[in-house]
Amino acid sequence: MLDRDELRTALRENDRELIKSELKKRPSLIRKIQRLLYDMDEDVRWGAARAFGYAALIFDEEKTRMLLRQLVWMINEESGNNCWFAPQAIGEIGRHKPELVKDFVGCLMEFHKYPDSKIREGIEYAFRILHDAGVEVPDRSI
Repeated sequence: MLDRDELRTALRENDRELIKSELKKRPSLIRKIQRLLYDMDEDVRWGAARAFGYAALIFDEEKTRMLLRQLVWMINEESGNNCWFAPQAIGEIGRHKPELVKDFVGCLMEFHKYPDSKIREGIEYAFRILHDAGVEVPDRSI
């Protein structure tokens, strides 16, 4: 089992195989990874976002949809979270499981109207990945 520092290092270095192996052994690790979407280290945040894509390769469809719903809620102003890296995590899930993310494009379009430029940047990143994965996204967002 990875401790916090080992997990942060694995995410920072994008140790895909270690992250996938740990998620297979302990699926609840995704909760720690979710918290690291807020980390002060941008490389750790990017690694956490990528790890959601790896989780989509391991988790079943319902568990992955649950993660997507949680990530969408984290973007929502009503949640009080306003997680800047949640859109990137959604995009990374879409990289591996585009068919699961296409139902969330409408929500992302609504969030794209938010005044927070960091949220918009993340959504634009997600749209680029989704577009490359074959998901229909609005032209203005690519």
